[in-house]
Amino acid sequence: MVSTIERSFIVGEKDTDQIVKLECGSDGQIDKLYIEDNWFQVSSITNLWDITGGMSDSNVCINMKFKAVLENGMDLILSHDLLNETWYQI
Repeated sequence: MVSTIERSFIVGEKDTDQIVKLECGSDGQIDKLYIEDNWFQVSSITNLWDITGGMSDSNVCINMKFKAVLENGMDLILSHDLLNETWYQI
């Protein structure tokens, strides 16, 4: 079992640019994203089924990519770190 993960390496292409905060509704679906000091309403989110990962020393990284469409029409690609449950805009 992994108890602590240090995200101090990058495997392959640069996967993480900016941490994204999420707000979910009562149904468990993502309603809002917090990026660039603002909350944005999410119209849709699609799992792209693009999973990347790797290992460096004792650090492990597994990411799954998603496409989010915001209410203002903006499209974002998000990376979900499956091991530490952190979301990033890429």
